Amino acid sequence: MRVADTRLLACPRTGRPLRYQGTNLELSLADGALVGDDDGPRWPVVDGFPQLFDEQALRGTDRLMRHIHDRIPRAHRPFLRALLPLLQGGGTESGLRDATLELLRLDRLRADGDRPARILEVGVGEGQHVPLVHACLPATVRAELWGVDLSETLLRRCRERWQNNPFDEQARLVLADAHHLPFPDGSFDRVFHVGGLGRFADPQQVLDELARVCAPGGRVVVVGKRLDPVESQAPPFQAAYRLLTMHEPDVDSARLRLPDGATDVVDEQVSRFFAGLAFSLPG
Repeated sequence: MRVADTRLLACPRTGRPLRYQGTNLELSLADGALVGDDDGPRWPVVDGFPQLFDEQALRGTDRLMRHIHDRIPRAHRPFLRALLPLLQGGGTESGLRDATLELLRLDRLRADGDRPARILEVGVGEGQHVPLVHACLPATVRAELWGVDLSETLLRRCRERWQNNPFDEQARLVLADAHHLPFPDGSFDRVFHVGGLGRFADPQQVLDELARVCAPGGRVVVVGKRLDPVESQAPPFQAAYRLLTMHEPDVDSARLRLPDGATDVVDEQVSRFFAGLAFSLPG
């Protein structure tokens, strides 16, 4: 992340702008802190990663998932690639990605004057969606890709994985809590999360945050775990689904409160174990 990119960041406690104090390497963040008011909190920047979350405030599944991804990050991706199709009787990880991209409607992105189109993935992990999003962008649109995650281990792997690729300079990575995203209102044209709101301590608050940082006319997409009520009645599939979701409760999308005026709402099953929820904000 470049020093100039910090102009988009905001204090997750106060919502006020932040400024960078520290060292830089060819105008990219190195080590220092992001600060706002004189009496406000200081947020460390370590090896180029802004750490915009309060460790002590993490609750329940948030703390658990941070620990899992920091300690055993290599176990998660092979599990999805190899076991997910077997557990749900078809439907691959790549199928979930395709469904996510379709719901995002990146082909409709347009730049707004001199400002680039901005896309945020909450729970970016190792960045497997970054090249796919980049490939789907219209050729005429200049875009910035931002990623938020609570796992420093995964963000480091994301940075190492895509270093020196054509889209590397477009990607900005931040350690942050999805319940308190460190951005001003309306900062992004597309905001998405893949994995499921059930992994968060307060799913409604996370959905509210995704919508808050999405710009008018933008689109929010959440692809998460949900057992297909029609095709998954057999006990083996129900048992496999419970194995997959043993650490997180189900989230009933019908009970989630969408933003006032949300349009073009899509709530569909994209595989036996996953569903997609998407909506646009009034422009």
